[in-house]
This record gives sequence, C-alpha cells and structure tokens, in this order.
Amino acid sequence: MQTFIAASLKLLICSLIVSRLACSQSPAQTESAWQRYTFKGEEFSALFPEQPETSTYYRFKTGIIFPGDEKRLKGRLFSAYADGVVYLIYSYDNPHHSESLDTFIGEFRRYWSPRLKITSTRDIKLDGVSGKRLNFEFKDEDGIVDFYDTEKRVYIVQVVGGNESHPSVQRFLQSLALGKNAVSTDSKSVESAKPGAQAAQIGTHVSPQAEPVYSAQEVTRKAFIILRREPQYTEEARQNHVSGMVELKAVLSSSGKVTDVEVIKGLPHGLTEKAIEATRQVRFIPAMKDGKYVSQWIRMQYGFSVY
Repeated sequence: MQTFIAASLKLLICSLIVSRLACSQSPAQTESAWQRYTFKGEEFSALFPEQPETSTYYRFKTGIIFPGDEKRLKGRLFSAYADGVVYLIYSYDNPHHSESLDTFIGEFRRYWSPRLKITSTRDIKLDGVSGKRLNFEFKDEDGIVDFYDTEKRVYIVQVVGGNESHPSVQRFLQSLALGKNAVSTDSKSVESAKPGAQAAQIGTHVSPQAEPVYSAQEVTRKAFIILRREPQYTEEARQNHVSGMVELKAVLSSSGKVTDVEVIKGLPHGLTEKAIEATRQVRFIPAMKDGKYVSQWIRMQYGFSVY
C-alpha cells in the first residue's frame, strides 16, 4: 500500500511538472516559430523567433546628430523578442572597410558604459569574416554582442536576456550567415516591418490580448528597457525655434511590443510624432509579476532644444 501511494505521488508530481512546462511554453519556443529571414540590400540572414521589425538606428552616439553626419551614422536595426530574450542586429555602411571594426567596438563600449559590464572578449570568425565577441552583464541580465566587418557593412549582433548556454541564444547566433551563405531557399524575404505599424496614429489603442496592465509599483520586477532611441529634431521645428518637452504614456506589453501610446504633453511641427516614433522603437524585456511576464504602464519624456 505504501509503495502504491509513493508511486502515485511520484506520478502526480511528474504530471504537474510536465503540465507546468507545457503551459509555460509559448508559441515562440516551438520549432515552427523560428524562421530564417533575409532583408533587401543586406548581406546577412538569421533565424528569428518572430518576424523582426525594421527601423532606422544611428550609430552609438550620444547627443544631437547633425545633418552633416547623418548619412555616415545612419543604419538599420532588425529586432525581435521572445520569452525574455531580445534579439538585435544593427547594420551600418562601411564600404571597403573605410572605418576599422575597433572604431565601432569603441563606440559601442563608450555608449553603454558604465551600465554594461564586459565580462570577456574573444576573436570569432563566420563565413570567412573575422569578428569580435563580447560577453557582458547588463543589470541582472546576461548578454552577448558580436561585431563583423564584411566588404560593404559592419554588423553588430546583440542578444540581451541570455548567455552562450541559453538554447535560444545559441540557435540565433549559430544561425547567422554572412555574404553568399546568407541566401537560402527556405528563408523569408522582408522588405520592411516597421515598429508599431499596427498603431501608427496618435492615441490609437492596441491591446492584442485582454490582460491587465500594471504600474511599476505593482510588479515584482519592472520592465527592463534595453534600447531607447532619442528622436531627431525636425527642420520645420528648427525654423520655428521650438523647444520643450514631449511626454507620453505607453504600455510595455508582455509580448515585448510597445502599445497604447498616449500623448500627455506634445509639441508642434512634427516633434510629437518624432517622440511617438522613438517610443515605438523602445526595446525591452517585459515586467514580471508572480513569475510571469506582464504588461506595464510607463511614462516617456523627450526634450527638444534648438541648435
């Protein structure tokens, strides 16, 4: 009888564990969710857990980007999120290695210092392209960033939310292909998948799931913003000498998307729209409550000054 009870309890515990794992597994963790994507004009392809969003992202500079430097510093950012991990690939023109890879690495390190702690570095090579890998700690999260210099571009591949032992991080990094190896018959070509395209208008509310939205005080761990782009000043606002602050309210959803952007205080001549665009490009790991990822309200402020 005791043997029967012990066996039954063991079976029950195992069933509960299996059930919990099955319930916690999101669609992004399934094999079918991970697909290879290529991008027009790019020299890479990679597996992503969802269709990546594409946005403009200037090189890792602080402060205002002046018109004369805009073309040189302008690049593209491809980003995706799944299950507590953010995946980012930055692409910048660098024809014929006109700037050294060390220049880009130095910019990255200066931009993130002292928030990001580099734990190790090593040389890497992929498809004949030499590069550098930096392992880092960002607050309570592990991360990896790889730098590659192809014939035409520099690629910065960044992951936040896992280290080299994380299965999904391994899958992403090992899937990266450069140059002629980036072309694949099973890949999906993406022209443009702009962030927040489903809610482009001011004041549009997008709540894909009917779930509660918590304040920062109500969650166990606040939403963790990884990347925040400063909005650019518009020429019209400059001509009219507009300065001031734009304040927005938005939801950092449990899905890793920015939704429900509302204007608390705006500015004319396109500055409010620039602030909204920047907010939609925020990359983050969602807040947690009771061991689950949840949605959280946040206020964003952007200062604009005439220069």
